[in-house]
Amino acid sequence: KAGKSDDLGCVTLRAEEVCECLDTVTLQFGGLKLANKDGFFGKSDPFLQIKRCNEDGSYTLVHKTEVVMDNLSPNWKEETLSVSMICNNDYHRPLRLQVYDWDKDGSHDDMGFVDTSLASLVASIGRPEGRLKVLCNGKQAGQLYAKVARVDKKEAEPTLATYMSAGLQISLMVAVDYTASNGTTTDPASLHFLGPNGSGGNQYQQAIEQIGGILEPYDSDRKFPIWGYGGFGEFTKGEKKHTSHCFELAGSEVVGAKGLLDAYSSSFEADYALCLSGPTNFAPVILKAREHAKAVAEANGGQAYSVLLIITDGEITDMKDTKHAIIGACEEPISVIIVGVGNCEFKKMTILDGDGEDGLTTKDGMKASRDIVQFVPFRDFRDDKEKLATATLAEFPAQVIEYLKSKNIQPKKD
Repeated sequence: KAGKSDDLGCVTLRAEEVCECLDTVTLQFGGLKLANKDGFFGKSDPFLQIKRCNEDGSYTLVHKTEVVMDNLSPNWKEETLSVSMICNNDYHRPLRLQVYDWDKDGSHDDMGFVDTSLASLVASIGRPEGRLKVLCNGKQAGQLYAKVARVDKKEAEPTLATYMSAGLQISLMVAVDYTASNGTTTDPASLHFLGPNGSGGNQYQQAIEQIGGILEPYDSDRKFPIWGYGGFGEFTKGEKKHTSHCFELAGSEVVGAKGLLDAYSSSFEADYALCLSGPTNFAPVILKAREHAKAVAEANGGQAYSVLLIITDGEITDMKDTKHAIIGACEEPISVIIVGVGNCEFKKMTILDGDGEDGLTTKDGMKASRDIVQFVPFRDFRDDKEKLATATLAEFPAQVIEYLKSKNIQPKKD
């Protein structure tokens, strides 16, 4: 404001890279004959601060003990602390143990300090030299010592990023719904309507482009198999009236999200002679994907995981078989992402998602050993790519880690 000084002080920020460390240390400190700051008729109320040294020589407070009232030889409580917090996993990093005499007005009196390190504290247990001289204004002012200094080593749990940086291969597979409930390709109201020259931008194209683009970076070679289900055509070896619930849309794997889009658009060309049919069955596609995922993993020494993207417009008619296929797939390195297009309620898809308390179960008593299905209603996120990505990948990293841990598969080492 006018007339006020522009000098409002400053804030100093210090930052350093945090080392990945889950180790903990249990510490308990004691003091001996500390300096009395409360005069002839009283005794100090000491508490201890642990400070770690920064690169510029300054100190940062990382922990404070409780106050021990009226005691010059206090024993503070035993506490378990993070090694990362205390010294950022550098056991020889300088630490300062600073003792203060507590005052209720906050003007705590300095009772002196000791410079040490976590390594020195651990090594000092049970040794006479473990009693450290407290210095206050250059003079000895009692002693401090560690009664307990016990480190609990814990290995950091590997993350999906850890596995991928060590060479884990992620493989994407796509399956597209060709059932008649989508509507004919020439009907503008159809979910498969392509428009002039196949440029309609229907919901299948949008879902393939957007979700394929989200998952593509996870696939190391960006080559994907793409299948269709619920249709018939020349691919059934002349049996045009025989519905296939799993057929290839391209002679080989396609490259990238664009390759997926091209394979989808080409499936309606006259020379492919594909017709929409039905019903909507997932089990054959899931079984095909399961075998593909197993083969990819075996070819990569177990360092591979696959994700099947199923795009559908409605409810399935083979719920029992699909449940069994999913439960069987739980033992293989695969996740299933089901994307619903159109305005169907998709009640059965939420059952397959298995996020309830009991998970995915069958009437004959089978139960999924893990959750491998994620359902995403495309209409809820089609206009927000960031939320679509979040919804699509919400469970995927945890599913990968859960499978790898269950099979005791560790990240590859150089």
